Amino acid sequence: MSVRNDGSSTEHLAFVSTPNAADVSLDGDISPAGVQLDPGSTVALGGQGGARVLLHGVHGIDARHNVPFTLGFANVGLVRLQGLPPSR
Repeated sequence: MSVRNDGSSTEHLAFVSTPNAADVSLDGDISPAGVQLDPGSTVALGGQGGARVLLHGVHGIDARHNVPFTLGFANVGLVRLQGLPPSR
């Protein structure tokens, strides 16, 4: 998943949540405020050497299931989206 900041100020992705996991954590190249997104930048979560979103205790996900995610940003607030699991 990639996240882009089209705004004019620095943003931080502070957390990710989904009802399809017991716990979700951010791992890798993150600051105490979360994943930094400079103006005009795109961050590929799960990219090599970068930040990752780790889902623990996953349940209810299969190839036909849209996964709801909530992304929490320091400035913008909450963004809700539906994601498809990767094909196997």
